[in-house]
Parts: sequence; C-alpha cells; structure tokens
Amino acid sequence: MRVRDIWRASWVRVFFVVALSVLITWTTGSPIITGLEVAALLIAFTVATAWGAFHMRRLWVLRRDVFRDALLASVLLFLLFRGGLELLRADGKAEIFSQASVSILFAPLLAGAVSLIVFPLLINFNFTLIALTGMISKKDTAAERSILPLYWPILFFCVIVDFALFKVTKPSNVVLWPVLGATLASPWLTLLCVFALRRREQDAKGLFWQLTMLLQRKCTHRQGRGLKDTRGLVLGVLAGLLTLSLATPLLHVFIAPYESAAYGAATRMGTNVLGARKLLVDDEKGAGLSFSGLGGAVNIMGEDPLSSKTQETLQKIIVITYDDSARRLVQEKSEAHVQSELLRQLAPTHPTAVALALPPEQVAAMLMQDGTTPSVSNEAILGNKRDYPKLAAAVKALGCVYIASSVEKKEKRSASAQAVLDAAKAVGSSQIIAYGTMDAPALPLQQNEKEKEKLTPISLLLAKPAKSIVENKDRLLIDYRLNLQEVRSPLSVTQVLQGQKLYDSTTRSWQTPAKLFSGKLVFIEALTPRLHETPEGPRGELEIQAQATAALLQGSRFETVPFWDTVLLVVGLAALVGHLCVGRAPLESLWRVAFPIVLVGGGCFLQTAFGALRVDPVLPVFGGILAFLMVTQFTFAVERDERARNRGLLARFIPPQAIEELLDDPVGKLGLGGKRRRLVVLFADVRGFSRFAEKSTPEEVVTTMNRYLMVMTDALNDHEGILDKYTGDGLMALFLVDENAVEADVLRAVRAAEAMAKSVLDLSQAMQAEGGEALAVGLGLHYGEAVVGLMGHPTRQVNYTALGHTVVVAARLQTLAAGGDIILSDAVYRALPPGTVNAEAGETVTVKGVADPVPIFRIRVTQNR
Repeated sequence: MRVRDIWRASWVRVFFVVALSVLITWTTGSPIITGLEVAALLIAFTVATAWGAFHMRRLWVLRRDVFRDALLASVLLFLLFRGGLELLRADGKAEIFSQASVSILFAPLLAGAVSLIVFPLLINFNFTLIALTGMISKKDTAAERSILPLYWPILFFCVIVDFALFKVTKPSNVVLWPVLGATLASPWLTLLCVFALRRREQDAKGLFWQLTMLLQRKCTHRQGRGLKDTRGLVLGVLAGLLTLSLATPLLHVFIAPYESAAYGAATRMGTNVLGARKLLVDDEKGAGLSFSGLGGAVNIMGEDPLSSKTQETLQKIIVITYDDSARRLVQEKSEAHVQSELLRQLAPTHPTAVALALPPEQVAAMLMQDGTTPSVSNEAILGNKRDYPKLAAAVKALGCVYIASSVEKKEKRSASAQAVLDAAKAVGSSQIIAYGTMDAPALPLQQNEKEKEKLTPISLLLAKPAKSIVENKDRLLIDYRLNLQEVRSPLSVTQVLQGQKLYDSTTRSWQTPAKLFSGKLVFIEALTPRLHETPEGPRGELEIQAQATAALLQGSRFETVPFWDTVLLVVGLAALVGHLCVGRAPLESLWRVAFPIVLVGGGCFLQTAFGALRVDPVLPVFGGILAFLMVTQFTFAVERDERARNRGLLARFIPPQAIEELLDDPVGKLGLGGKRRRLVVLFADVRGFSRFAEKSTPEEVVTTMNRYLMVMTDALNDHEGILDKYTGDGLMALFLVDENAVEADVLRAVRAAEAMAKSVLDLSQAMQAEGGEALAVGLGLHYGEAVVGLMGHPTRQVNYTALGHTVVVAARLQTLAAGGDIILSDAVYRALPPGTVNAEAGETVTVKGVADPVPIFRIRVTQNR
C-alpha cells in the first residue's frame, strides 16, 4: 500500500489533526494557543445553541440519550470529586475534612451536591453538541445519534492523554493548562469520527453492532451438540484490565477513598478482634492485665496475639509530645531550649536511644494544636539559632541521640545547626510516604535518581531489622495493627521536665523517670509535626516512626501482595464472573456471582486484617461488579438488537398487526391453524401484464413490477391494511373488521382500494412521460367470514393468510374488474355508511365456484389532473 493510499483513509486524517493539535499545544505551552482553542469552542457552541433554539423538536427526540449520558457523567464526576477531596484531606490541604469521621459523612455529600449542580449543565452541553452536529451535517439524523456515544469515550481518552502529558511536562505556572490539546480538541475529533462513519454510510450504533457481531463470531463455536460461548470470559478479562487501570496514578483518584476505607476497617478489625482475644486469654489466666493492641502479623488461630516478646517490644517504646504548657514555654524561650532541657532530664535515666526532630533555624509561625496562630516575638523566632549550641551540648552529653530529618537531601545549614548534627550519634529520615492507599503509611527505602544522598529511615537505624525484611524493596509498609497509641499513651513534655513520677500504661503503675526511661527508645515529637494519614487518623512523623520501630523490633512482615498476583486475582475473578453471567438475565446471574465476589473480597479483607500480606479487596470486588455489569448489559443489548432485527425481518413476511399477537404467545400462535374472523378481502391485479412481459426484457419487467407493487403497498399501509402476499403482478390484502366498528373498518378498506388505484394511475402517467408503457390495475373486494392464521409446513415455511368462501369470492370479483375499476360485492356496499362511496350498481354476476349469483357495485377511478 502506498503512502498516498494511507493518507486518503479518513481515520488517518482524524488522528493526524488531533496529534498535531496536541503537539502544538504541548510544545508551545502557550496560553494563547489554549485560549484560541477555547474561543473556537465557545463560538461554535454559541452558534449551535442558537441553531438548536429553532430546532427544539428535533433535539428533543434524542432526550433519552442526553439524560442517560449526563447521568453517567455525573456519577463519574462524583467519584472524581470524592476522591479529590480524600486526597486533599490526606495531604492536609482540606482542614474541614481533617477528621476521618467528618470526611466519611460530609465529603460524599459535598461531591453529590456538586454532581447535582453540574447535572443540568451536562444536559445542556449534550443538547448543544447534538445541535452542533445537526447544524454541520445539515440535519443528518444518523450523525446526531452518533455524536454522544462517540464523544464521551473519546473525551475520556483525551483526558488521559492530557494527564499523561501534564505529568511529563510538569509546568510550573498553570494559568490555563498548557496541555489541553486533546481535551479541547475532543469535540472536533468526535465530529471528524462521525463524518468518517457517515462517508461509509455507518453510524455509531452500526459500528458497535459490527464489533458485537465480531465478538460473537470469534467467541462462539459449535462443540458437539452444544455451543461453546467464551464471550463472558473475554468481556470479563477486559473488565479486569479496565479495573487495573484504576490503580494507575492517573485514575487512582476514583477508588482511593474506598481503598482507604477498606484498609482502615481491616486494620481496626485486626487490632480489635485480636485485642479482644487477648482480653479473654488474660481473664482465663487471671493475669489482670489487658491490652488492646496486636503484636505483629499473626494468624487469628495462631499463638497468643500479645506474646511476651510483643509486650517486651511495646514496653521499649515511649513517645513524648508537646502539651499547651510546653508550647507556651517554647514561645517564651525556643524549641531548641526545651529540647535541650528534655535531653538533660533524660541523661540520668540512660535510655537506649532518643529520636529527636531538629528544630528549624527560622520559625515564621508556630501553630497551636487547635489550629490558631499566636503572635511570636522576634526573640522567639530567632531563639532556635541562639540555643543551638546549648542543644548541641545536650546531644553530645547524652550520646545516644538520633536526629530525625524530614528533608531527604542535604541543605546548607548554619554552623550552629551543623554542630547539632555532628554531635548526634546518627541522622536518619523521618519521611513517610503512602503505600498505594493514602492512609497506609510506609517507609521509603530506595533513593530517587535525583537524590545523590538519601538518609536511612530512623526506625531502621533504631530497630536494626534483618536484611531479608528490607532488601529488594522500594518501600516498607508499616504494620499499624500494633496500636501503639492504645498500648502506651504518649507522655507530655511538661511531665518529663518536672521530673516527677510518671504513669506507665503497660504496667498500670507510677514509676520514677529513671526506671521508666531506662533501656527505652524515646521519640520526641516536633512542636509542629508534619501529619500523615494512618488507619487511626492523622499522626506525626515521629509517632509513625515509633510505630514502625515497634513492628520491626518484633520482626513482623506485613507486605503488600506482589503486583502480578493482584493482576491474576482481579482478572481471574472478573473472567469467572463474566463466564457465569453470559447468556443469563441480570437477576439470574446476580445470585451466581454474589458468592465468588463476596468470597474473594472477604478473603482479601481478612487477609489484610490478620495475615502477613495486605491484599486490596476494592480492586477485585470492583472488577467483579464491572464484569457483571458489562456482560449483562452486553447480553441485554445483543438480545434487544436481535429482537429488533428479527421483528423487522418478520414484518417483511408477516403483517405488523399479527406480529405482536404472535410474540405475545409464540408457543400457542406459531403452530399451524387459525381463528374465524370477519374481514374484508382485497385482490389487485395489473391489467395488460402478459402483453407487457412478452415484449419486454426480464430486467425491465422486474423493475416495472417493483415500482407498481411499491406504490400499491404504500397506499395499503397508509390505510392499515394487512398485506397477505404478492401474487406475481398483483397482491392479496386483508382488513380485519371489529364488530363494534364495522362501517368504519369496511370504509377503510374501500378507501385503501381507491388510493391504490389512484397511485397506480399516477405512476402510469409518470412512466408514460419517461417513455415507458402505462399499466392499470383492477381490484375486487368482498366482506364476510374467513379463517385467519398460519398455513403451511408444520416445521418449515408458513404463511399468514386467510382461507374460506369470502376469499374465493373476492378473487373472482377481481377478475371482473377492468383497468382502473374497483368491484365491490353487495356485502361490502351494504356495510358502508350511506352516501360515503360513489359506486354504480352493476349487474348480478355468477361467480365460478359459487352457487348463488352475487350483486356487484363498480367504482371507476380516473387519473388525477
């Protein structure tokens, strides 16, 4: 194939135009280009809105598609906005949703309110898009119906492209997205696709039908006496792959809130259930000591949840946080001064190690615990720099201080700050990252390519875990089922500075500082710690590091299941659900798929709660639900389209009036037989056909007869007649008569005969003008009883027809009619309303095969002038 032939393909031109638009917008990064694209869309939509105002009736025909697509877009907007709020809460940028309980209640309400507000705007946008298509395509109905089914998938694809480009470019100043080429070009791309389909005389429905038939041909095979159908497996695998795309950074916002809720609930269940088991064990032993935490990742049916090793580990961890009195002291002095005093108080107690957050050199403001910002004097602002030497001396005197830094790369520091770092035993990282789910805290292990020097997490420095726990990992999931906050309540800075006895929550006794801190790992949280989401709510970095240290000291392994295992789980469940659903009704399929979905989702949830692996239950469950919806919708759509096509095909052989009756009772009505009915039977025959056929070619005969039969059939359908059959150069028709409206139904049959005769005369006049030969038609009608139903072979071809004396008489009367004449039997004429038909009384004729003579009436139809 030559390059010129490839360029002539409409699809190649479409994607070339869009790619060029995206490339120009991306490379220039200019708001001017973006502004021109926005202006072009606004002008086009404004003109289309004005056009649609004068064609409301045309647009209203597609109202179902408009409202359906607007509803689906609103649901997607709800999921997107809900996930965005959750991410903001996790980053600390949405203070109103800082509490998880508040977020669970109000975030969905806010997202739902936004979706409801945007819903009418989406409806208006859909109508405008249809109006734009109708205006450009000059009222092409197929194009108008194709625009919405094609637009929303194309828009989704374009948004993904723009997100990817946005990730690559990372513009520093975003006024209007410099990467909006694909999204803004999506309406034009859709229009080009619609017109490309119309050039091939196709539309979106036809395209989807072709894809459906392709899937059906490739996935259904005859196997023995049965049919092997793999459509459900294919669609299930596709649903699984679509679900896995939600785990990518670009689309994770849609499922992030639900993954967080599932992980938090599983973690709390692991803590509470195994903590309750420990309570029962302690009561039986009469120990009188209760814990609500979980030590490490243990099986629920395994050994004691809080073993002696676990209790020993928990007793090694002490967290010290700032209270209100200590904050006021910091304002008067400095944070460095308070930390140096803390270290002097801890020096005689001989702790194993002290993790300390280095105070900043300059503090612009110090946030209170309630979020207020008190006024800070200049002396307090510069107090840290002044008191760094004092802090360095205290660090050096204690000898076991580990400085926790939230900055991964080294920055230029003053000499006094560097002296504190040099006096410390080691400097570690307090940085916390998310592990897939935003409230699953993890330790970063591998350094970034941009970071030449990366600090080791301080929890690894303190716990010194086995190499097998951390090797070949880029991050380490922190086991938060060990609820440190519940087991050992943090001590306040003021309590420690006073040097009094302190309450030990593990032994439920008051102890001296020397006994309490001896041999312990002490974590001193910063005055204004960086908060991160955890299953227990927002926690400071050093408090999370203490949690990680406790888990590592026990040697517990709590890891996320490998990626490919997740892929197999999601795709496998989706394929199973798809196979169970294919060819079945939704309600019938629901009970079949509910068990595997609940089993897999519940298994993942329990594994996260009590096992050594974190398995996300949201992706498999969502994949199963998506497969169920896709397969049942696919099956319903295929059956609906096949019924519509079969109905259309059946209507070409069976009268439309009889189709509903047959479909209502196919078992009883599709057998041979009939029912006695009163009706008018009409026969029509073209006069002079034999002479015309003798001197014409077969092709001319077929062409001419099709034209005559078409106009007669159209006239018959306009008067709701039932076409029984074509009789070569004529036809037989039936008009069912209601006993309560005999005159109206018989008059309808006569009017239909007059319309057929006039249509034939008009066609003959037109054919004469074309140089062809004129023909005329003769018609005969009789009214009476006949048996109406299916006649023919019991298992093969059948015909919906009428049999009886009435049919015989009508056929004989038609032979008496000259060209342009309509012969009515006496029964027809007497059943008509008086004075409605101008018919001439004719002679009484003897009909072949009928014993009694039949009086007739004749209607002569002349050409329209």
